[in-house]
Amino acid sequence: MRQILVVISNTFSYFQKLSLRDWILIGLISLFGLYLRVWPGTDHLIWDYDQARDSIVIRSIIGERNPIIVGPQTEFFGLNHGPLYYYFAAPFYHFAQWNPNILMYAMIVLNLSTIIPLALLVHELFKDKRLTLLAVFLFALAYQQVEYARWLSNVSITIPMLGWMYYFLWKTLADNKRALFTGLFTGLAIQGEFFLIFLIALCYVLFYLYGVSFKSILKYHIGLALGMSSFIIAEIKFGFLGSSTFLSQFVGSHSDRINLAGQAFSKYLDHLGMTISQNVFGVTPAMGLWGLIAGGVVLLFLWKHIVQRNNQKQIYYVLALLFAHSFLMTFHFVDAVFLNLSIILPIIIFFAVIIWILYVDGYTFAAFGLVAVIIFSQLFQLKSNVEKNAPLQLYNFHQSAILLSQKKELVKKVYELGGDSFTFGVMGTPYGVQTVWATTFENYLSENPSLIKPNWYGYLAEGYPADGYFTKVDHPGSNHILVIENNSDVFISPFIYTQYMETVNESTVLIREEELDGFKIQLRKPKQAVIQIER
Repeated sequence: MRQILVVISNTFSYFQKLSLRDWILIGLISLFGLYLRVWPGTDHLIWDYDQARDSIVIRSIIGERNPIIVGPQTEFFGLNHGPLYYYFAAPFYHFAQWNPNILMYAMIVLNLSTIIPLALLVHELFKDKRLTLLAVFLFALAYQQVEYARWLSNVSITIPMLGWMYYFLWKTLADNKRALFTGLFTGLAIQGEFFLIFLIALCYVLFYLYGVSFKSILKYHIGLALGMSSFIIAEIKFGFLGSSTFLSQFVGSHSDRINLAGQAFSKYLDHLGMTISQNVFGVTPAMGLWGLIAGGVVLLFLWKHIVQRNNQKQIYYVLALLFAHSFLMTFHFVDAVFLNLSIILPIIIFFAVIIWILYVDGYTFAAFGLVAVIIFSQLFQLKSNVEKNAPLQLYNFHQSAILLSQKKELVKKVYELGGDSFTFGVMGTPYGVQTVWATTFENYLSENPSLIKPNWYGYLAEGYPADGYFTKVDHPGSNHILVIENNSDVFISPFIYTQYMETVNESTVLIREEELDGFKIQLRKPKQAVIQIER
């Protein structure tokens, strides 16, 4: 315990040495970052199956005293992330009576806390206060960080863990210190997103290149075991299901699936450019990639400044963190924005260094011009994507209306068409279709307690969380509302879709149809009732 307190004291000694002016600047930057993250407003948060499922699992931790040793499922059945996100979210969900906005504000604070390890890392690398403040400002400004801060997901909790891991990793490489904490935060980052397990291999390579002692490497593995303890316990309990799934699904799949080098490299450049544009420079992935190339040219052109300050190893470290990400693209990978988590902070540091060396070498106009372009590009993306209800530009999201605010508008429209009493059904993604709608109705009805929950009639996808929320009936009510999700034709086989619609048309008659955010909302009445009215 004493050693931990010493580490904490030494770690935060940097902040103890700051002047009042520096504290004011950091405070203003933090308030600026907080304002950007709060500005989109309540309910402007992604609410898809993952968020709905997690909210149900999380409430069981405290409400049902149900300890969890595995986290959200990855794209491979049998392989899960760690439960770190669940335990972080549980108290906020519990005390807020399951209001997701309270958890969102907690996630915003957690995201902004990344400023602490980022400032420590940049200071340790370059020993320049202006560069440190610049890197902190770029993080506070970054559009993608605004979205991650409002994303109730295991991926979002990873960002501060990566910040601490990168800081302690540099301390390990430079001074053979803090290896235990390097391993601990490596494990915690992997708990947030399992694919970050590749960072272990990166650490091994850097340990070798920087000549880290055997004692420090041993401490690293002790910390890693602590950080990944939930994985170890789950593997023992479930007969190494995760390991076998990983080997068979992820590694073994390469024997029967070709991963063409050209396609993989092209996709890597797309991900690299997108991450740069959404965090620092440009408004498109192509602009982001050109910004990186231009930054590389500047770095080479002004390399003498790096040499004069004896910062070569520090630059190599940042570049290693940045380009190690390419290792993921040599395998089959999930084409999602969170694949780029590990390169966010290295990209921010890289561009901060470029601005810094331009400024100190006398290219003041270029330095301030680059800052102006960065500010414009990030604020433009934030404003336009919030107005379009398109978080992260909807990259690899297969459905519109993914925000909670949009889902609640759909429910509001359902009640406007259905009236006081109606049955309800959805033709949508079988992957937890009831889960999403159950949690959305629950949230909406908590704000409108006079309304009555409808019964569910029609298409079912059983076996998912909250599939018992709606009472199931075998006949439509006097008013029946059918919602057809805008991606039904993508995720549901034509046979199932046709068969279901035939069944609905046999029992009901379409009276009225409206469309909202690409979702079709149909008011239907039982055929028998329509026949009687016509008579």
